[in-house]
Amino acid sequence: MKTIEALKEGVFQSDNLIIKLNRMLVNYNLTPNQSKIYLFLSKIGVKTASDVSKALKIPRTETYHLLSTLQQKGIIFSIFGKPTRFNAVGIEESLEILVNNEKNRVTSLKQVKTTLSNYGI
Repeated sequence: MKTIEALKEGVFQSDNLIIKLNRMLVNYNLTPNQSKIYLFLSKIGVKTASDVSKALKIPRTETYHLLSTLQQKGIIFSIFGKPTRFNAVGIEESLEILVNNEKNRVTSLKQVKTTLSNYGI
């Protein structure tokens, strides 16, 4: 995949590439702001929540919530210290995690459908 190769080489200057990656991540159930934060950390590296908030012009309280959600999804991680810093998991691993999350969601929906069918709903 060209976008993965570009990320490995650190080619982030292209606005087109960032737009494509943003759309791809939104398709994998990330919000636009979650995607922005993930791509920012992928590009820049380790940053505090305050740094992320200022750079992306996202309110700090929302930034903390978004960082927490991205950690729960498994595509960013925190580095404990004062203050806590954050970094992104590699793009290939993140995509694998997001694909698996979607597969699990589909499996869960199929189970709900089967359960509802069994009750005649």
